[in-house]
Amino acid sequence: MLEYRQLGNTAMKPQVEYEPEYEPQQKTQKQTPVKKKKLEGTKEVPLPIKIKIISRVLLVTALALLMVARFAAVSIANIGLEEAKKTVKEQQVKNTDLESILAGSMQLDTIQEKAMALGMSFPSSDQMVYINLVPYSDLVSKNNANIKQNKKSILSQVID
Repeated sequence: MLEYRQLGNTAMKPQVEYEPEYEPQQKTQKQTPVKKKKLEGTKEVPLPIKIKIISRVLLVTALALLMVARFAAVSIANIGLEEAKKTVKEQQVKNTDLESILAGSMQLDTIQEKAMALGMSFPSSDQMVYINLVPYSDLVSKNNANIKQNKKSILSQVID
């Protein structure tokens, strides 16, 4: 049988009204619990084998968790390494900038201009001091000659 419905002033699509073809009979008897039947050809697994299986599953699970934990540690270390590399690059850029600024301020022309502005001038000849440097090998040979002439030990020379 078709049922026509309305929703306000809107007509809805006709739907078939549900009519069961038969009425199920209700049982008045108490239902007895059904016992589990063992499947034919299957045997009960002994307890030691169950323990072995469970322990192996737990071992595999523990190993998998250990691998995940190690992977996480490596990932964290890589993140730290990348941040450190980024910091190093930033510092290198700053260092390059500062070196260029320093090189610009160390030019002889700018130093001379600043010195002249402060009232400095070039030194005169009487203000200059000349130093003669003797090579190390000449000093050693001279020292050995003095030791032979005086026939003193190095310790006695140090004390004198």
